[in-house]
Amino acid sequence: MARLADKRCLIVGGSTGLGLAAAARFLDEGARVVIAGRSPEKGAAAVAFLGGRAHFVPCDASDPAQVEELYRQATA
Repeated sequence: MARLADKRCLIVGGSTGLGLAAAARFLDEGARVVIAGRSPEKGAAAVAFLGGRAHFVPCDASDPAQVEELYRQATA
């Protein structure tokens, strides 16, 4: 079932734990997913775990400029 087909999802903190589990579920439901986190290494591992189906954007959510760039990339 693709209940989220044609939907986009941005998950901050999506490279580990519950965020990564949510990303996997959203992908399984047909969504296009962008995950964000501070660690490029963890982001690369998460994308590999997700079979390359998600896009990772490095971002420290406490930095407004990085959040703006994350939003720009997620909506592109």
